[in-house]
Amino acid sequence: MPFDVRVLSESSGDDPGAMVELVECFDEVATGIRAGLLQAIAQGDAAQVAALAHSLKSSSRAMGAMALGELCAELEAHGGAGRLAGLGPAVTAVVAELDAALAAMRYWRAVQAPQGRTGI
Repeated sequence: MPFDVRVLSESSGDDPGAMVELVECFDEVATGIRAGLLQAIAQGDAAQVAALAHSLKSSSRAMGAMALGELCAELEAHGGAGRLAGLGPAVTAVVAELDAALAAMRYWRAVQAPQGRTGI
C-alpha cells in the first residue's frame, strides 16, 4: 500500500482539514524533491541524492507512505557512501514509489477535500 491514511490520521489528530493540508504540502515538497533526485542522479551527485532521500524519508513515513520511507532510507545510505554504481536503479525505485504514493494521496485528497474544508 503506497499510502496508509491511518498513519496520517494519527499524526494529525484525526482532523480532516489538517490532513488535507498536510497532503497538499507533502505533494508540493515531494514533487520538488522528485525533480531534484532526477537532476542529482543525472549529474552523478551521490551526496545530493543522499541529502534529498534524507529529506523525503521522515516526511514520507509521517504521511503514511511507509514503503517510500524505507526506500528513501536505503537510497540515503547508498548515496551517503558515495557509491554511484547501482544508484540509478535505487533512484528509479524511489521515484516510482513516490509517484504511487502521490497518486494515492491525490485520490484520497480529491475524495476528502469537500469534507475536510469549508468555504471551498
